Amino acid sequence: MATLSRAAVAATSTLTATLSNRGSAPFAVAGLSLSGSGAGAFSQSNDCPAQLPGNSSCTISVTFAPSSAVSRTARLAVATSATADPLSLSLSGTGVTP
Repeated sequence: MATLSRAAVAATSTLTATLSNRGSAPFAVAGLSLSGSGAGAFSQSNDCPAQLPGNSSCTISVTFAPSSAVSRTARLAVATSATADPLSLSLSGTGVTP
C-alpha cells in the first residue's frame, strides 16, 4: 500500500510512481483509473504515452486532497497490454485538521 502521509484539510500530498517497460517491445497503456470508497479524495496525472516503448518508463503522480479530517483509501489501476489483469496500487491518506 502506498501511503500519501497526512495532509491538512484543503491541502495536498503527492506520490510519484514509475511505470517501466523493461522489455524491448512496446506495450499499450490502455488507461489509468481510481476506484474505491475514498477515490474522490485522490486524483492522478501521468505522462504515459498510448504505447510505452521498450526500455523506457513514464511517471504517474497521485495527489491526495482531503476535504475532511478522516482516513481515505482507494486503488489506482493501470491497464496495459503487457498483463491480462490491470496493475494496481493501493492508496491511503489521512486528512488532519490544520
